[in-house]
Amino acid sequence: MSMLFHLYGHEVVTANSPQAGLDILERQEIHLVIQDMNFSSDTTSGDEGKVLFDKVRLLFPDTPIILLTAWTHLEQAVELVKSGASDYLSKPWDDDRLVTTVSNLLQLQAAEASNSAVALSLEEERGTLETFDLCGIVFKSRAMLNLLQIATQVARADVPVLITGPNGVGKELFADIVHANQRAKGRWSKSMLAHCRQISLRANSLVPRPVPSPVPGNDRAGSRWLMGAPYFSMKSAICRSTAR
Repeated sequence: MSMLFHLYGHEVVTANSPQAGLDILERQEIHLVIQDMNFSSDTTSGDEGKVLFDKVRLLFPDTPIILLTAWTHLEQAVELVKSGASDYLSKPWDDDRLVTTVSNLLQLQAAEASNSAVALSLEEERGTLETFDLCGIVFKSRAMLNLLQIATQVARADVPVLITGPNGVGKELFADIVHANQRAKGRWSKSMLAHCRQISLRANSLVPRPVPSPVPGNDRAGSRWLMGAPYFSMKSAICRSTAR
């Protein structure tokens, strides 16, 4: 088995007894365990392997474990898989299946570690927003974190803000966040927000209309199609009131 995994580029560490295996796990960073279910020559019950499995799961809960045995006990296999075993294979094992199982488990472990690192980094960056009023928004993605950082930065600038986007993406919620975190309180208003939303809806309803073309012969009707006004794809906006 060691030679098999060496051929596929895996580093292998072996142990001749359950205690030796536990000692190795304590001293080294092991990414995956393949263990037998019987260690004594006259034992076939699998009880020794279950004891070792339970200890490894208790001390190293994130380490995948593949169990091997020449004496397959269906009930025991089901019980151990439910308890967290990654796979339960009978001897003689199929090399291709064993290698594939190991490769998949290592890839999954690497992906989970990467996701955990990303989640930790995201949680640390969320701390930068603790001083702002987020109006009860709940989020987990980095994309939403970036939007909130932009919204809170823009809110503190003395400039008009326009929020665009399709229906249902939360434009009004972001308008509330910008409004709640502005420096000069009272200079933005919900009524102005509603007014701007109505303006934007009317702008969306505009259609092209023919107007005389200054270039003779531009087309047979002597007209060309132009938009009557700028087209706004947004459904809500924030307008800064100039009232004092």
